[in-house]
Amino acid sequence: MRVLLIEPPFERFQGIKRAFFPLGLAYLAAYTQAQGHTVEIYDVEQTKETNILPYAEAATCYQKYLEGLNDKQHPIWQETKEVLRRFRPHIIGISCPTVKYVPALKIAELAKQVDPEIKVVFGGCHPTVLTESVLANQTVDFVVRGEGELTLAQLVDSLQDNISFKDIEGLSYKLDGQIIHNPARQLQPDLNQLPFPARRLLRNASEYDAEDMGLLMGSRGCPFQCTYCASKNMWGRRVRYRSVQNIIDEIRQVKEQFGTTQFSFEDDSFTANSKLIAEFCQQLISQQLRINWSAITRINLLND
Repeated sequence: MRVLLIEPPFERFQGIKRAFFPLGLAYLAAYTQAQGHTVEIYDVEQTKETNILPYAEAATCYQKYLEGLNDKQHPIWQETKEVLRRFRPHIIGISCPTVKYVPALKIAELAKQVDPEIKVVFGGCHPTVLTESVLANQTVDFVVRGEGELTLAQLVDSLQDNISFKDIEGLSYKLDGQIIHNPARQLQPDLNQLPFPARRLLRNASEYDAEDMGLLMGSRGCPFQCTYCASKNMWGRRVRYRSVQNIIDEIRQVKEQFGTTQFSFEDDSFTANSKLIAEFCQQLISQQLRINWSAITRINLLND
């Protein structure tokens, strides 16, 4: 099966260069490709044409987003249709945070225009929390709820073999006009078993800066419940960690393949396990990786 994984546009409409590649889609791509399918990642945000703006200035560009979103002839939408025609996917998987929900629906509409037989799959925070409203759209065929690697791969296999979806955990879909929610999937207990994100499957991968390739995650989940955050809906409140050596191996691979020396951890609370962070830092020193890195965490999870 030919699977096109898509990151919808938001910043690009506003003339903002979005740093980094879509990490979640790269995990899905690696896992799905490992099952024998042809996969490409289309990051619609990626472009060499835009400038990096200060966030204070970027906040004034929202009108450009609205104008572009509603302009059927906008170059972004023309590019999207051309990619769909060129790749000829059997399935598209669209990453959908809330801020990109409307552009994601637009891409689903364009896909059905290019080929009504394309199956459209939504995943991410917004469809996980609001599954019913997402599936109410005629152009959306499936929702992958929560952690998506195994669910998506099983769905692609089922579509290829023309067999039932009823046993695929974490999947929601429509059947005879009814929305069906299969049981939730248990979270992957060992993150070391997941392949590294497939950065090389990015469309026009050579056009990304070396630093753009430095996005990674050392854990999934967060023990806290910040009101503005959907982490608990995706990963739960139990934190699962990759081993330090597994993280080091990915860093070494990315550095060798792309020349990356600046890495950014997107974990919800990177320093939740201080012993693991100390071990990580010690390994960076002992293995002489010579990189810079940043991370996201909570202020109460820092010490001297």
